[in-house]
Amino acid sequence: MIAFVIIIALYHTVETALAHATGCYHTMTQLDTSHLDPTVSVTVRPSVNVVALLGRLPLNRELHLPNDTLVLDSGASHHMVKDASLFDAWHTRSHVAVDGAGGSLMAQGTGSITIRTSKQRTIKLCNIYYVPDLPANLISVMQLRRERVYTHFGKTIELRSQGQLIGVASLIANQLSTLDATPIRSTVSPVAAAAIPLLTLHQRFGHLSLPNLRRAVSSGQLQGQTWTYSAAECKAFSCDTCKATKATRTPFPTSDSRASQPLELVHSDVLTLPEPATDGERYVVTFIDDFSRKTWVSALRNKSQVFDTFQRWHAMIERSTGLKLRTLRTDNGGEYTSKAFIEYCSLHGITRQLTIPYTPEQNGRAERTNRTIVEGTIALLQHSGLPMTLWREALRYVVDTKNLSPHSAIDHKIPDTIWYGKPPSTANLRAFGCRAWHTTPRHKRAKLDPKAKPFIFVGIENKTKAWTLYDPETTLFFQSRDVRFDENVFPARDAPTGQPKPRATSTAGDWTFVDAAHGSRTVPRLSLPPVVHENRFAALETDASDDATIEMSDDGFDTPSDMSMAQFSLSPPASDVTDDSADPIDFLSCPSRAAAFAATTADSPVVELEGPTEDPQNWSQAVKSGKEEIWRQAAADEFHSLTTEYKCFTPVDSSSLPPGAKVLGSRFIFRTKRDQLGKITSHKGRLVAQGFSQRPGIDYDETFAPVAKFTSIRALIALAAAKKLHVHQADVDKAYLHGELKEDLYMRVPQGVDMPGKVLKLHRSIYGLKQAGRVWNEHIDLTLKSLHYRATAKDHCVYVRRDGDHYHYIALYVDDLLMVSPSEDEIERILNGLEQKYGIKRLGPAQYILGIQIKRQADKSIILSQEAYITSILRRFGMSDSSPASTPMAPNRQLEHSLAETSKTARTRYMQAIGCLLYAATGTRPDISYAVGYLARFSASPTPEHWTAIKTVFRYLRGTARLGLHYSSEQGKFSGFTGYSDADWGTCTTSSRSTMGYSFHLAGSVISWSSKVQNRVADSTTDAEYLALSHASKEAGHLQELLMELGIDTRAPVQLYGDNQGAIALAKNPTLHHRSRHIRIREHFVRDQVRLGTIQVDYVDTKTMVADIFTKALGPLVFKVHRDNLGLRG
Repeated sequence: MIAFVIIIALYHTVETALAHATGCYHTMTQLDTSHLDPTVSVTVRPSVNVVALLGRLPLNRELHLPNDTLVLDSGASHHMVKDASLFDAWHTRSHVAVDGAGGSLMAQGTGSITIRTSKQRTIKLCNIYYVPDLPANLISVMQLRRERVYTHFGKTIELRSQGQLIGVASLIANQLSTLDATPIRSTVSPVAAAAIPLLTLHQRFGHLSLPNLRRAVSSGQLQGQTWTYSAAECKAFSCDTCKATKATRTPFPTSDSRASQPLELVHSDVLTLPEPATDGERYVVTFIDDFSRKTWVSALRNKSQVFDTFQRWHAMIERSTGLKLRTLRTDNGGEYTSKAFIEYCSLHGITRQLTIPYTPEQNGRAERTNRTIVEGTIALLQHSGLPMTLWREALRYVVDTKNLSPHSAIDHKIPDTIWYGKPPSTANLRAFGCRAWHTTPRHKRAKLDPKAKPFIFVGIENKTKAWTLYDPETTLFFQSRDVRFDENVFPARDAPTGQPKPRATSTAGDWTFVDAAHGSRTVPRLSLPPVVHENRFAALETDASDDATIEMSDDGFDTPSDMSMAQFSLSPPASDVTDDSADPIDFLSCPSRAAAFAATTADSPVVELEGPTEDPQNWSQAVKSGKEEIWRQAAADEFHSLTTEYKCFTPVDSSSLPPGAKVLGSRFIFRTKRDQLGKITSHKGRLVAQGFSQRPGIDYDETFAPVAKFTSIRALIALAAAKKLHVHQADVDKAYLHGELKEDLYMRVPQGVDMPGKVLKLHRSIYGLKQAGRVWNEHIDLTLKSLHYRATAKDHCVYVRRDGDHYHYIALYVDDLLMVSPSEDEIERILNGLEQKYGIKRLGPAQYILGIQIKRQADKSIILSQEAYITSILRRFGMSDSSPASTPMAPNRQLEHSLAETSKTARTRYMQAIGCLLYAATGTRPDISYAVGYLARFSASPTPEHWTAIKTVFRYLRGTARLGLHYSSEQGKFSGFTGYSDADWGTCTTSSRSTMGYSFHLAGSVISWSSKVQNRVADSTTDAEYLALSHASKEAGHLQELLMELGIDTRAPVQLYGDNQGAIALAKNPTLHHRSRHIRIREHFVRDQVRLGTIQVDYVDTKTMVADIFTKALGPLVFKVHRDNLGLRG
């Protein structure tokens, strides 16, 4: 006898209906009052318009009642049942909206159920709505009354019909009563198939093939599904998505051998995905149990994480099963053959089976699994319309459904059934990518707010028994158990084309949780002390985990005494707490102080650039920015990554610090990442140390860290264009964090992270430390050398490798890598080698580096430009709609220094403009070098006249933003490099010094240039020109040796042109007379190079002297001629 619990609702009012169902219900026999039979048929009269109403029972209340429980609700308009197995008759109807205290649900049809009471009465309840998301089965007091069944309340609760007692329930507590009865179930539930269209069931199982779908449902190995589809339905079944994504291919060769028990043999492989996931993952490691064919997967950012992932999986799987892993079969990839991996397997008694290189058939089961997973993932994404960046969520759902699907190698049994020894439930399966209505808790919405909000279903979180939802507006993921689904609607299919891609976020299992009492929200969570995170794998154990975790709210949390490290929450700052400390990292590529200053925030009337200046400068601004959840998640991702993945620090008690230890400050820095077109790609949070308080000799020693010079990068691009080489790009994720510290350093917990009484002991070179750049450079230098690359002597961040007659190059700029090679196989070898140690983002053919766009033309020539950057600074300073100027500065214009006091606002605005223009002038726009250098002299006290001159430069860029350096692919233009040198005598009205400049050309465009004031007064034009030749000859020697190291034969003298015969004669003839005796020894550098035969100085007419553009402001016609000769093209 099973007791039926009846909850008696105290409220008798009914809420307004949300929807109506239309259609004629068939006539049913009314209760016969003259011949009362032990079998009483309780019926509903025919009705055209039926409104399903729910009483005051909260829809989001966890009742924890058995599935066959009946709840009596005095406010419900009709009977409603959530358990499909109770039905013995079923009729599909139009969906009806069910409104209740906790929100709205959807009824999927009607039917009848039969129960036998303790009074030996068989009661058949008809016209019952099937509402699968209902918290409990409901019996309507109103409907019973309409059917002339009355409820009498006394010491016991009695159900009477025609005066006869047909059922008894006893009041046991508050509103609870029990009815002694036993259910009479049909052997086959008529709802299982009829309520779910065949195509929907196919989608729920991740587009499983129809034969396997039928085997899975009809085999009795799954709970919650039965197969009642007709042969005609099966014959007519068609799925366009499967036709497009699962084309038939030649099968892999099969093997009849099979392990005799779980974990006797496990197959593993690493799968590479074509596009990074939301967290930057590009790889998937799979583990397949040979006996059960159960599969586990985990998404990885780089292959170096395979070993760590295997260790966690191994510990989890042996703990949950009590069995030992005996044999692991993998390929010969470096991720599986490292010394650490081999030693670990030996220590734990795991036998290794390695396949022969280039014979993936020997690990065929892993290969077949990869194929199945990839095809299923593509099918889900294509059918749902979701972007490829959500492949991680789709892949996990594919694996979940694969473990619920029959496998031919195990006699069409289901992996999860074999693994767990019992039929798994399919109740939580839904069509991937369908619309999911999340019920907003009452306390989180206003009276007029809608009760539910639409999201997109993207997976199941087995550990929390919740569904994973995706919000396309905020691009965040979260879990919820209060969801109703519309599996015929897929919102992403009709999403606007401009919809942003999902932002990077942590794996849902590690970071997102559901608070059953307060609904769902996205809040970081950290499970500590470090244990195996079982829920990082798609196939999860259903047993309760012993991981100690706390689900936190905004109100804080209590720390358990047995935790060695505190949980944290990203809490909003107190209103009286601010963080006004200086930003220790400028996050800019500008190579000078002025350029870095260009990004600072000032109280300025100029229009701010969309980028650094619109981002919050501290935690307080982040939580008030209107993007609070986005910045919170960015900070959470960063802190979690530093803690668990990179192990950058360990929380320790502040009371345990050694005497004299200095605790550095810390803070989050927030940045909006953009692509080469200026479009937002992601939001990033970076935790940095405030290293300005470090003490030299105690907290750090050396700090210098080299970066590739712009001149070297342009030389490599010119070389790539002329020789038609491949140019690819990659960057290292969190590069600084790979370097280990030698010093003992401590850092405060950043604002927004709640760790009372703790400080962070640093183990790695976190951003902001003075030595961080140097430590990272030493680390990457060793890695590149291990790949047989050597740093050039002329630029320590340009690496070269010679392979016979071929040369391969790598340029390193902090964490950005530019790879230039005649062989794409060599580039792949570099990336594979780097991925063994770092998280590498493969960016493919280079398009955008250091703010410079790289455009490969059809003829293999290359254009370097800063169009996007120039457009952004024009917008920042309100010059986007200004009228274009023909030159950056008017000829013969002379500006004077002002002695008047200039406001801080004016000085800040002026220096910001100079900084931004300097970056363009040193990157790809040599044509503005003179104007910017000249105007920079007035930064201390700029006047309105100076600002007008700045605006002229902006106006010139407004009309020429598309110009870039064009490096030709014609071999005839790569016979060597040539230089031009010029000077304008005594043009500085303040110091009477001369301005000199040079340019060096390779592959049809300039690779190096300079415009600067000489460091002493020249007494004649010849003297000024001679100083300019010496200045240019030093750069010529540097470029000659650099190109020699890059494999270019530069033994012939460098051709250097000047336009002053006296200076050329002085360089060629070692004479000493009264007009040259004042020249210092070091200023005779050009003469010495001419004597050694490394430089050939010749005359060129002033009209064709390209370097003239670096010494003075020119008129439009002459300026355009020289600009074209620099290789600037539109």
